[in-house]
Amino acid sequence: VKFSPASENLPLRGRGKFFSKPLIFFLSEFFSRLAPGLLSLRSAGAEIPSVDTHTHMGQHMGQLQQSGSDLKREAIRRISAAPSPDGERTLVGLLADSSHGVRETAAEALRAIGGVVALESLIPLLYSDRPFVRNTAIEVLIGLGPWVAPRVAALRGDSDPDVRKFSADILAAVGGRESLSPLLALLDDSNDNVRHAAAEALGRLGLAEAVPRLSALLAVPGSHWYPVVTALGQIGDPSVVPILLSALAEADPVTAVAILELVGRLGDRAAYEQVACLVERAECPRARGPAPFQVAACFRALLQLSSRLDLPLPPLAPAFVLPNVDVLLTEGDREGVLASIQAYGAMIPPAWAPRILALAEGEEAAELVAFAVELCRRLPAVIVSALERCPAALREGFLDGLIEDPTPQIVEA
Repeated sequence: VKFSPASENLPLRGRGKFFSKPLIFFLSEFFSRLAPGLLSLRSAGAEIPSVDTHTHMGQHMGQLQQSGSDLKREAIRRISAAPSPDGERTLVGLLADSSHGVRETAAEALRAIGGVVALESLIPLLYSDRPFVRNTAIEVLIGLGPWVAPRVAALRGDSDPDVRKFSADILAAVGGRESLSPLLALLDDSNDNVRHAAAEALGRLGLAEAVPRLSALLAVPGSHWYPVVTALGQIGDPSVVPILLSALAEADPVTAVAILELVGRLGDRAAYEQVACLVERAECPRARGPAPFQVAACFRALLQLSSRLDLPLPPLAPAFVLPNVDVLLTEGDREGVLASIQAYGAMIPPAWAPRILALAEGEEAAELVAFAVELCRRLPAVIVSALERCPAALREGFLDGLIEDPTPQIVEA
């Protein structure tokens, strides 16, 4: 907007007649739009922060802390548009803001910018006594990518066990072979939580190089067994099966279930024979307590090995089979229930037809529905309750199966 030619050299303190109409219109619009916002900020006692993304950004931190969330988010956007070391430090400071929206915006900006300054400024936040600050710092460090691994790995020697555990979590998330050596070192940590986190992290990495070190930890029983077994299962190396089976006798019930599930997935014929011996020696599971689930896990492993290796299942007494199938139905294990039906279907009571239909989904649906029809033919009195438990999409097929060869009892039901 320019002054009119006749007045462009006149001083600005002149009256309105010296200004051109376009300039007057511009100023009118400018102040009509800006004034309400300024007044609302003044009434709230807020100051508009000066955001200089190139010079002395750190001195504006105090102003930003006193500003509203909207102003802070706008400042974050300006910083991320023209990053600078001071700007990155300011963003890290905003990760401790009371506003979730501000923290999220600052975290997103830091992930986009990256940079060594941000990395070094984030590390001290891992020592914060506020969980949301620590968690946000961990998320941002993970978001920076694999290049942070060497700096995070250096924390494995920190005096704070929580920080050592955080380093394991971060190394697992960023991935890469650079994380392998520091995580293996953390398996020898003096703190249980750190050792467990290191084992879990190695499982997430899925690197076969970790198998010998993890397997060696099963030599002495302890609370570390479960995360170690879980990690070995994630890596999926069949060579660990004999070690797992030798550890089974000393494992706690929860770890024993994890071992048996892994043996069922990875075992060979020798493992099948060993599990079959365990099943034959196993007591019938009680109605309550951990025993039913441990024995059912042994039964499930036998079913998995038989199906995967195409080996026949041994003859078992109904007193053993039915309690285990009951556990599989309770857990919703469709694969295990279907394998049980294929091997021991004649033992299944017709009254279980509704429970079997309730599991009918996916690839196993058709076979489960067909078996439920067979059970209902044996006991038509359960047809109505079976129909109520049957998924809506399968009801027509269930009824069609019943009326293919109807009896008077089926027709009445």
